[in-house]
Amino acid sequence: HQSLKTRVILTRYHDIFLTLAERTAIANREKADLFISIHCNASLKPHSKGFEIYFLSDEASDEEAEAVANMENAVMALEDKKEKGNEFSSILWSLAMNQFMNESSELCSLVASQVDRGLGIANNRGVKQAGFRVLRGTKMPAILLELGFISNRSEERELCSSKFQKKLVESICSGVKEYKEWVEKW
Repeated sequence: HQSLKTRVILTRYHDIFLTLAERTAIANREKADLFISIHCNASLKPHSKGFEIYFLSDEASDEEAEAVANMENAVMALEDKKEKGNEFSSILWSLAMNQFMNESSELCSLVASQVDRGLGIANNRGVKQAGFRVLRGTKMPAILLELGFISNRSEERELCSSKFQKKLVESICSGVKEYKEWVEKW
């Protein structure tokens, strides 16, 4: 992205399936500084709406965050390989995850604040944490964005609007820019 003087790498350019592990592997192989997983939310409640942003944690911040993570993790049923774990790899994963938890949390806060500012979203559902598989194994700060609810008709229309998408991207980039400035102060 030019205003950030960064290079953006997409995990895919077409509507194809990639396993959660493949998405993470791309970021690690490219030695990315950040991993941002972008999604649209859905709910059985048609009036649910708003923007949510997550960072990885063993424990979900609330039941709703756990439900969102479970829904996103359900894609693993489509994957050929099942994740095999043992106690040792679980300990190593926890150590690696903790290394980037503070940075991921800060990135979440900055992006959420910029989306509020840029879009005036009254229903910012906040920064949350949960056990998203797509965020595991990243060797960099990692966040997951739920941009809005496609199960809410008015929000779905907004999400389809190129004007809204542009504002959303600009807001997310502003949050990333603030994060970059925060990191550079260290």
